[in-house]
Amino acid sequence: MKTNYSSISIKNFEKTVREYASFVVKLGKANLSNTAPKMQKINKNLNISNWKYFELGALFKIKSTKGNNTNNLIGGGETLRI
Repeated sequence: MKTNYSSISIKNFEKTVREYASFVVKLGKANLSNTAPKMQKINKNLNISNWKYFELGALFKIKSTKGNNTNNLIGGGETLRI
């Protein structure tokens, strides 16, 4: 599946960063102390002209699960499944 990078906006990016930060906090993995590294200002000029396509298999080891939970998944949400 190819992504149309021209449709990506800074609002999409900021939303994704906020959701990931919430996820990390929920897992209890966030360093919320005063010694935690500070986030840098986001460069809002996303230069997509140098972005290249990549295969997910080059980054992740993809394998099937041993469970049979597929039938328990509920469709229609925002989270995609492969």
